[in-house]
Amino acid sequence: MSSPSPSPVLAAGAVVLRPSPTVEGGTEVLVVHRPRYDDWSLPKGHVDAGEQLPVTAVREVREETGWQVRLGARLDTTAYPVNGLPKEVHWWVGHPVGDGALPTDDETDDVRWVATDEAARMLTFDSDRCLVRQAVERHDLVPFVVVRHAKALTRAKWGREDRRRPLTGRGERQALALVPLLGAFGVRALDSSRAVRCTDTLAPYAAAAGLTTTTHAEFDEDAAGSGAAARTTRELAVRAGTGALPTAVCGHRPVLPTMLAALGVADRPFGTADVLVTYVTAEGVDAVAPDHFEMPEEG
Repeated sequence: MSSPSPSPVLAAGAVVLRPSPTVEGGTEVLVVHRPRYDDWSLPKGHVDAGEQLPVTAVREVREETGWQVRLGARLDTTAYPVNGLPKEVHWWVGHPVGDGALPTDDETDDVRWVATDEAARMLTFDSDRCLVRQAVERHDLVPFVVVRHAKALTRAKWGREDRRRPLTGRGERQALALVPLLGAFGVRALDSSRAVRCTDTLAPYAAAAGLTTTTHAEFDEDAAGSGAAARTTRELAVRAGTGALPTAVCGHRPVLPTMLAALGVADRPFGTADVLVTYVTAEGVDAVAPDHFEMPEEG
């Protein structure tokens, strides 16, 4: 019997783009020089224990370049062996937020913004050059995040109006754990059903980001399968895509299939506080394969 294949070493990074400050209509990409390898590459790094991949990508860009970014569209995953083990690097488009600062680690000794055509000559690896081309193509896609509410008190233990059923202690911890993930995508608009278990799922991020959550009766649990839920999802996705407004929408398991269908995404299992990140066009349709992030089980 053959031994099982080893699990890949996981890493994440971003292809960070900005409009050229000197060339009208031009685009620049952020590249780094690594003295250990004497190469020019894109910022990336290994996942810390318990860290979601998008959070890794944002952290590694900040540490290696000094730039804070929010993530945009998903890009292809690169894979290659390192010391006999498989390695996977997960990539997103990155958008700068604010001004740059000094890098905080010693893996890079030079950080530069260069024109994308210059990067094609400068980058050491073909895979990085391919990622830059792909990032330019997907630069305008916007994250539209669908969230199932966190763990709530069971109906059997709640004798009052169902819409006011609260989160459990576990659910409150799940809601807190969503903050860095939503922050990695720079979510700037929050929408939800009217149920307390949904609004409270988004509340920690709303407080951290200085946002308010807009509620919609169309996303209430009894709206499952309704045309109204689909229409409202599409309207919010179009708002996100046309306004470059990363958005998170929290709903109930029975309503999620309708919401996903409005985005052109197939239904799938959703645990409590699970997140599906779609990447929408100006027409509000998911343009690349979505990312599903499961809430880890508590130990």
